Amino acid sequence: MKKSIMIWVISAIVYLGVVIGGYSVYASMNPKMGEQTSHVLNDQREKY
Repeated sequence: MKKSIMIWVISAIVYLGVVIGGYSVYASMNPKMGEQTSHVLNDQREKY
């Protein structure tokens, strides 16, 4: 039973690493996304 728990723990850590790694690659391919979002927020603040 202890071996089964270790397999689940290792699987969860690997899965988390894949998700974080995938997001990092996605974020590096779209670096302008954050700038556009902040620009839109600044425009909305100026209107009000």
